[in-house]
Amino acid sequence: MPPYQKFKASESSHYSPQRDLSKDDIMIKEGQRHLEASCEVIISVLREKRLPEPTLMELHKELSSKQYTTVLSRSQQYIQCLPSPEGAVLMLTSGWESLCRLNAIRLKQVKRQWQQIKLAQEPGDLREASRFCQEVSEECAASHLGLYKVNAWKNRLTHIRNTTDRLKEKRRKSVSL
Repeated sequence: MPPYQKFKASESSHYSPQRDLSKDDIMIKEGQRHLEASCEVIISVLREKRLPEPTLMELHKELSSKQYTTVLSRSQQYIQCLPSPEGAVLMLTSGWESLCRLNAIRLKQVKRQWQQIKLAQEPGDLREASRFCQEVSEECAASHLGLYKVNAWKNRLTHIRNTTDRLKEKRRKSVSL
């Protein structure tokens, strides 16, 4: 069970904006669907690039167990070994952005539930809620770090491509003189 569901307000709760929780739950499900689709595309790209089948199966297993950070991190390591990773980098960027959005929604929901427990408007163990809030915060930070790394890599690739293009242009000009 995903951790954010542990502290979901029950029907008998005094927490009144039940609509917000339902809205968050819907947004989380949509975010998970989008993220899983991004991961599937990334795995398909890796399959096209002839990554070994056992490795692809491991990625699918991690994806089915919702270990999104692991799937994206490992995929990024494999894609960095490819000779021309530009298209795959865009897919990775989309995956990391999806994970960041999903974790932000989860963190918002968990913090709201932690606040309700703290104010005694919802039953629950405050220590457990605090611990869980910390876990989700760490997951959020890890996804932002992954996004930062893939963006830095994308910028390096762009810089290399631009430098290569400029050097080719200089050669063409010098040959034509």
